[in-house]
Amino acid sequence: MGPQDALLVIGQSDVVSHTDAHTGARVVSRATTDAGLDYLDTGEQPVGAVLTAHEPPEQDGFRLLDEAGDVPVVLLAHEGTSALATRALSEGAASYVDLAVVDDEAAAISDALDTLVTAGESRATETDSNHIEEFTSIISHELRTPVQKARSGVDLIAADCDSDYIGEVQATLDRLEELLDDLLAVAKYGDTVEELEPVALDTVVEETWPDPPGVELQIDGPLPTVAAEPSRLRQLFENLFRNSVDHGSTQLTVRVGVIDEPGAGADSETVGIYVADDGPGIPPEKRQQVFEYGYTDSDDGTGLGLAICERIADALGWEIVATESRDGGARFEITQLNRA
Repeated sequence: MGPQDALLVIGQSDVVSHTDAHTGARVVSRATTDAGLDYLDTGEQPVGAVLTAHEPPEQDGFRLLDEAGDVPVVLLAHEGTSALATRALSEGAASYVDLAVVDDEAAAISDALDTLVTAGESRATETDSNHIEEFTSIISHELRTPVQKARSGVDLIAADCDSDYIGEVQATLDRLEELLDDLLAVAKYGDTVEELEPVALDTVVEETWPDPPGVELQIDGPLPTVAAEPSRLRQLFENLFRNSVDHGSTQLTVRVGVIDEPGAGADSETVGIYVADDGPGIPPEKRQQVFEYGYTDSDDGTGLGLAICERIADALGWEIVATESRDGGARFEITQLNRA
């Protein structure tokens, strides 16, 4: 039940004031089921839920359950039975309240409405998730397939033809695949995380390091195990490594280690880590700007990699900042990671 929806109350005018105060929604009161169904069909405001008694004929809650469509119904009974409750729930009532056995009618009804709101939020979240999954699946197939076909065609041409243009086309296809990966990551993951679990950072670093020619990875001491969502943590490191490699020289060293904080030991609840390189670095005035969507100072950059890193960090409750490494290159610090 959304904030713009009305609460339709049938045959329960004595609780209108309580429901209005509790939900903040506009309460529409109708004396009979016929009048209530008429409002559902012609009312000027969408109805988010219906509150009704089951007594026939004027307040026949079971008829309402049959004709209300997708609108959730809270069925009230003044003298309920277990059989009545079973029938109500089996026929689709969102909630059932026996007013004869509760000490506070308004409180019981409010609890039922709370359940409706929570259920509605869950359904909305599930619907959004399904739409996003469908979207990413379609986009992934429709874009990856032509890119892969184009790559195969260029590879065949390269076998028979020696031209500088072939390398440019291959580089463009590489960029398209990179951009596609980033776009799908934004669409799929958003600002949420799944259940956290212990993740060994040394394993993540090993799995995500791209091992490009001429670039060395250096681990500065043992890395801890942290509470994280593995897939998103791997994506964060993939993007940070890619940023260093793309903006560095052909001879580059990338270092990963634990941030030394005064007074913090191995028994601290949180830990900070860094990814640093000895490349050209990031000017101070651009160290916040690099996390903005679409920002890039490279002709072949997507402008999404570091923005996704910040989004992942925010979703996990961490902080990420860009600063200068000891060698004058770029250094990214991720703090507030909970040890596992």
